[in-house]
Amino acid sequence: EVMTWAMNAPWSREFFRQLTEVRMAVEPRAAALAARNATVAELDEIVHRYEDMERALGDEKAWADADVKFHQVMVRATHNDLMISLLQIFQNALINSRMATVQVLKQEAMARGQSPSDIILALHGAVLQGILKHDPDEAQSAMQALLEAVDRLVSHVEPEKAEKFTQPS
Repeated sequence: EVMTWAMNAPWSREFFRQLTEVRMAVEPRAAALAARNATVAELDEIVHRYEDMERALGDEKAWADADVKFHQVMVRATHNDLMISLLQIFQNALINSRMATVQVLKQEAMARGQSPSDIILALHGAVLQGILKHDPDEAQSAMQALLEAVDRLVSHVEPEKAEKFTQPS
């Protein structure tokens, strides 16, 4: 109920900051568990979701969807039912967070003379590599770095720009 209320309220930097904090508490461990527990089929699916992210660059909605699916597959690969259920609660908020932060990411990348893929895919690619190597520490560290970057992005999202992505359609 709280999540539904928060998602229907006007955009709030504080809400997305808190969401990112929850993600930082859970997702790095999820990446470590995925590195340890993923089946061959799940590893293949994680790779495919990463490739979907590559193809979706330039299309914010498609990229947000591909990003969410990458994280969903990774979390399923933990084989931890409680963690899977917990992160499913945040699914809509996570999609909206990605839609808002991708705009800031694009602006920051262009300001540095980089393409957004240099940043987006490098961060996710590091998580992917840790999982594929079955290296829980590497996967966890990479996910922590990814979420720290998201946390920095959320602090730069302008409410008037983010609102068009986070309000119900």
